[in-house]
Amino acid sequence: MKKVMKKLKLFFKKHFIKILIGLAVLLIGIGVIFMLRQVEKELETYTVEDASMYQYFGTQKFMYDTSLTISNEKEITELKVNDEVVELDSDPFYYQKEKKVIFPKDMSVVFPKSNGLQRRVPYFTVLDGTGVDSYLTNRGLNYLIENAFLYDGNDLYFFIEEVTIQLPDGRTIPLSPYSYLIFNYNGELMVYDYKNDTAFVEENVVGDVFVLGDGYQLNVSIDGIIYAENTRLLMKNLNYLDNLS
Repeated sequence: MKKVMKKLKLFFKKHFIKILIGLAVLLIGIGVIFMLRQVEKELETYTVEDASMYQYFGTQKFMYDTSLTISNEKEITELKVNDEVVELDSDPFYYQKEKKVIFPKDMSVVFPKSNGLQRRVPYFTVLDGTGVDSYLTNRGLNYLIENAFLYDGNDLYFFIEEVTIQLPDGRTIPLSPYSYLIFNYNGELMVYDYKNDTAFVEENVVGDVFVLGDGYQLNVSIDGIIYAENTRLLMKNLNYLDNLS
């Protein structure tokens, strides 16, 4: 036993510096991993405090007057408020007292006058219209946005400028800027108008639903932009799009 202890002492004495360096590298590595995890956690959450917000689910308006946290982990987006957790879709969050919108999911920005060019913006992107112009902001992104709309790759269309919805029966519905619609496969059309802060649902819609914008026409029944006699279908898988920059 004494021989073993003696050998260990000699080993530590001979390799003391190397052992210290090894321990230092290990501790630094653990620290870096911890820091990266903290940064990743911050990127996966969006917290709002001291601001009233609201969101529509169908025609139901939900107000949030306390702090809320939106998390996005493993492509599951959740709202955490007052110890309650709710899984979210693409429905945007609106600031009550400011012209600002938060998109909890990845969205594509569509430029209909540029041959339907699409670019991707990541979850937690904010549309800020508190000034004269509107900007999309998110982690280094500060993009002046105009002549465009946003699309979630499924059923939701968000319009930055004024548009008009044209129903199959000939009726038209004007929409103010910062409004959106959801049109799903079973013929249900949900519309939210930002200026009037009203939402309604048209059920059993049979036929094509069009959106008439400034210099473009959109068919939301087939998710395509109409150009003369041709239709350009929108990309639904946003992972294939380049990021907006």
